[in-house]
Amino acid sequence: MPEPAAAVDPNTLSELCRTFQVSKGTCEHYNKVYNEDILPRIQKKYLAHLVASIEEIIDEKIKKDKKKNNPDDTSNDKTREFFIVLCPDHVPPPGKNAATECQPKRAVIKYKQSKDYKELRIIIAHELGHVLRHYKIILGNDPENHANLFAFFAINGKNKFYQNKTKELIYSGEGEIIRSIEKTYPIEECRQTDKISPIKNEEHI
Repeated sequence: MPEPAAAVDPNTLSELCRTFQVSKGTCEHYNKVYNEDILPRIQKKYLAHLVASIEEIIDEKIKKDKKKNNPDDTSNDKTREFFIVLCPDHVPPPGKNAATECQPKRAVIKYKQSKDYKELRIIIAHELGHVLRHYKIILGNDPENHANLFAFFAINGKNKFYQNKTKELIYSGEGEIIRSIEKTYPIEECRQTDKISPIKNEEHI
């Protein structure tokens, strides 16, 4: 059960309502949807960019091999056919941290959920190494040690990103985020009634 959404800071709430011409109820609704429906899913998508990139690489290889074996194939190359599914809350086999099933169009990584997020990232990176080996994107004859080797490069790459690049992406505060959005998408005069708010007849603040 997700935690209830934290209240928006009153000053931020006022600035949001004034800048984007929306009601207090609409702001609270959006805050609730993000924090209670979206954020818990994000928090389970460990190494999401890495997973998406590997999906794309394997998908391209599958299509290339398919085209090689059947040159007359006219299937849509832009439609993703391969997916990696992360399944927490599974009990792995004895002596294992996780288990991976590789199928023609998807790989399923099953692992036990834990609050040790660093360890979970290593477990998933290791299993992604097995996925890459199965689909012959990386080669090697030592499954476990080579999966560990891939886990090192994957986690080290993420670590360097967090150390060196994330500072460039951090905003100084909520006000700067609002102003940056307004600068990128200048606000026009509201053309219709703000109907999203669950609170009826509410005045903008």
